[in-house]
Amino acid sequence: MKYYRIIGFAVASALSIGGFAMLTSANEIELNRDFNIQTLSGDASVLNGVGLEATIKTGQSSFETVLLTNGEVIFKDTKYDMYRYVGEDVLENREVYREMYYPAVVENDEYLMAAEIVSGFPYATDKPIVQLNILDKNNGEVVKYESLIDVTTAEYIYYEDLHEFNGEYYYATISQNMRGNQSKLLVYVINPKTGEFNKHYEMEGSSIYELKMVNGNLVTKQYTDQEGDKLIVLNLKTMEIKEVNVSEEAGIEYIGQFYTSNDELYIETNDMLYPVDLENVQFLPHIGGRPEALMAEDCWGWITDFLVQDDNVYMLYDVSGDTIASYQLLQVCDKTTGEIIYQGKLVQRGDQGVVDGFQLVEVK
Repeated sequence: MKYYRIIGFAVASALSIGGFAMLTSANEIELNRDFNIQTLSGDASVLNGVGLEATIKTGQSSFETVLLTNGEVIFKDTKYDMYRYVGEDVLENREVYREMYYPAVVENDEYLMAAEIVSGFPYATDKPIVQLNILDKNNGEVVKYESLIDVTTAEYIYYEDLHEFNGEYYYATISQNMRGNQSKLLVYVINPKTGEFNKHYEMEGSSIYELKMVNGNLVTKQYTDQEGDKLIVLNLKTMEIKEVNVSEEAGIEYIGQFYTSNDELYIETNDMLYPVDLENVQFLPHIGGRPEALMAEDCWGWITDFLVQDDNVYMLYDVSGDTIASYQLLQVCDKTTGEIIYQGKLVQRGDQGVVDGFQLVEVK
């Protein structure tokens, strides 16, 4: 399964690569190719096997990707659309993404799928149509389908997700009524040969938020005044539901953001990340903690992306403040012990030409 992430940092303790590229063409610009990360603590060898990739603008209409690893940097020509903020993956599959804004996407060796509720619902159109575009990689054909889902004009959709598990394809969405006090979760099974949507599951309740499908499970959360936050895990194959009331978990006050990577789920709460055992539906001991750099009163930050590789968990923060220049902070934790084993700081400069931030990728 292929996943996409937007993340941002570059690499090594004092790793400084390149210098200034003096470009002479009238359509080119003077570009600073010096990318580095300052190690604040720990050993940068934990970045072995991890690459940092971003798109940089090198001329009026020319772009390159820059890939940083723990030891070298690679620049490569690429395509990028500054108007739509999309890169080569999208531009080389225009028919899959055409007329879509923020589609849910899933990709494997057989298919590339993108799905999205049509724009304008429920105001410009009264039909809750999901546009599903499928690229069959066996023959290169893109087929487009439209399916009505069980949502009324008194509701609006605010979460969508696509997932593949053991050859089954799932589309899930959460809608909410206009008063914001009633939610509905819908799950459909998709036939990739016909584009047909078959309703698989439906749940209604107050305040259902967040939606991730990971490793054959649908994970969401529900809030009630009586019980507070509740974590709900639906096994997509067996339809078994398991729940955890956060009020019963020591040290966990609420359920924040969901983060997934390599079939693992982590939940942020109280500035901590908690791994979730999806089989037994329980919170495991937290990892890491709020970076010390974010403890200052005039400084704030948030996780912008996340990656699990082997025994390490990589978290990237955007950091801002009233009296400091914005920068990015990388924190790496040992998944087993929860210990913070590395922190690094990246300051991006305007003359580096970065247009879409760095992406954390696994490097073989």
